[in-house]
Amino acid sequence: PDFTKLRETLMQNQSKPKRAIRETEVRNKTGKSHTTIWRDVKEGRFPRPFKIGKRAVAWDEADVDNWIVQQQAGAP
Repeated sequence: PDFTKLRETLMQNQSKPKRAIRETEVRNKTGKSHTTIWRDVKEGRFPRPFKIGKRAVAWDEADVDNWIVQQQAGAP
């Protein structure tokens, strides 16, 4: 894997303003289903969401973008 490009992309994502995204956008960005997202969160293979209300969660967009870059680079 090209770790130089991975490192550069991760650094760029860290400098972006924080943005919370809901599950629908996470599914659109990753192509994962609801069930797969939650299974991977439980197994530690996908970023954890955070609570934004009593019954609502969101993900940090940078965390999701970094996960996508890592998958593209073939990183574990």
